[in-house]
Amino acid sequence: MRKGGGNPKGGEFERKTCKELSLWISDGERDDLFWRSAMSGGRATLSLKKDKLASSQAGDVSAIDVLGHLFIGTFVVECKFYKDLELHKLFFGGKTGIVSFWWKAKKEAKAHGKVPFMVAKQNFMPTILCLDTRGSEIYENDNHDSHIDDILMAYFPEWDLFIYIWDEFLEKARHVDCSDYTTKRTRRKLLK
Repeated sequence: MRKGGGNPKGGEFERKTCKELSLWISDGERDDLFWRSAMSGGRATLSLKKDKLASSQAGDVSAIDVLGHLFIGTFVVECKFYKDLELHKLFFGGKTGIVSFWWKAKKEAKAHGKVPFMVAKQNFMPTILCLDTRGSEIYENDNHDSHIDDILMAYFPEWDLFIYIWDEFLEKARHVDCSDYTTKRTRRKLLK
């Protein structure tokens, strides 16, 4: 990491994820619906410490076009690219690496009344998507022809963590109108 700045590899990964999310939501039409959040979500964190909500800037990705607003209104998107995510900690216990990132993503999503959506990459491994039960249920609904249960790579009930291969998710999952998940009543139900 360079002195006084973020990880350049992480910034590049966030930009790539923004473009992939944009293409997915726009059915391949546009790559400019999302961009990196100010201070990589740090602005929302600082606002929370002052008892203010900056939910549109929570996480690493913000919507910069109206087509992305409903998605960002439902999910807090976190992007993690590390040499070693310590994936073995999911099996054998531990509180660092992906486990730590996941708990932080869940905590931030809950603080903003949203669902965690964590895209993560480890060197020499495919990119993965981490969702909790609520996020998984949004995309497993048969009414919109999305069958991500067929591509589930791993499930860890103790962490409420569903893991998918990112490229397979983008190919198989159909983007849904998240407005059903952003009403106050539904949001309260999702957060229980």
